[in-house]
Amino acid sequence: MRHGEARTLPYHCMVEKKGRHGRIHSLIAGITTKLNKGQPLRAHWVTTGREGFRAVRLAQQFASVVYESLGITPRKANVYKDEFPLFPSTDYLPWGKRGLLGGRVQTVENRLNNAKESLHVRLFPIIVEEDVAELEEIDPFRAWREEPEFVIGQRWPLTTHQLRRSLALYANASGLVRLSSLRRQLQHITREMSLYYGRGSTFCKNFITNDPDGYKKHVAYEWQDGEDEAMVLAFTRDVLNTKEPMFGGAGNFYQRQKERGEVMTRDEIFRRMKAGLLSYRPGPLGGCTKPGECDKRKGLDLINVSCATDNCRNLVGKHSKIMRVIQLKRAAMAHITLGSIEGEMESEELKALEGVERKWRPQASLSGNRTGGTSD
Repeated sequence: MRHGEARTLPYHCMVEKKGRHGRIHSLIAGITTKLNKGQPLRAHWVTTGREGFRAVRLAQQFASVVYESLGITPRKANVYKDEFPLFPSTDYLPWGKRGLLGGRVQTVENRLNNAKESLHVRLFPIIVEEDVAELEEIDPFRAWREEPEFVIGQRWPLTTHQLRRSLALYANASGLVRLSSLRRQLQHITREMSLYYGRGSTFCKNFITNDPDGYKKHVAYEWQDGEDEAMVLAFTRDVLNTKEPMFGGAGNFYQRQKERGEVMTRDEIFRRMKAGLLSYRPGPLGGCTKPGECDKRKGLDLINVSCATDNCRNLVGKHSKIMRVIQLKRAAMAHITLGSIEGEMESEELKALEGVERKWRPQASLSGNRTGGTSD
């Protein structure tokens, strides 16, 4: 959430919604102008009932003091709630600028400044050598020690925007949050912006698991706790319940199982995934069932074309997926200089994808001209 979005939150902004799996989702309802050409747009931010809602309730207690001094009760109905912000100005208090004159105002301001300084002491730790060293690991191309904001011995220059960056960094480092999910959470228009926000996550310290008690209270615990369930749901949706023919090694294997009526149960899928015998990760061409890291993927090959051309035994291919990739590839090539090295590489990859697409066409599957293979 950006600073301006937080400032305009209504007093009644906590929303709970029950998901299909029975879990209660905690959401903060507000307004954003980022994706609607500057016009206000209703939006929700995902949080936790334990910590996120606790912060809102604390803010409500402060706001209630202001509203009570004015004899106002914030109304919850949708048509009125935008009239009652979660962060009303303290100037409306009897001792605020709007209620006092002369030296008394200065006295109150001094007290507020002292309280603000006390809060900074509690929230902003002193920068030490280890902190700067970690920053250099996360972004080694930035001259951290030459920047006046990060001098050892002074307090951290914490800003609200850093909370968004931290969320992206550690969510990306966990390996459990897909880039598309992170992009929706941060309300990013482009995929590249989410990649930029998560840059350096490979080198950040896993400070969460070093504190076993605190780890169970952290949102990362929810990510890891739900990883197996999310994998089972994705496999059930994309493989067991799909009506589209599947191709590739694993795709053919499960397609034949479905045709014979030998579909695995949800409990069996869960047991196999828990035992490390089965996995599922959605991808540009369909999905991958290989447990653990892929030992064939190289460099920046995001599409992994060789997986389709070599008929990888772990591939669950979909014709609709490869058609989408081909469309995007053709659109990208329109902005690449013909005859250049990049153009030749992209052209070669496109031809390989088009060759696989012809084999995956639905009419090809009816005639038995489908890529074969087996899978565990």
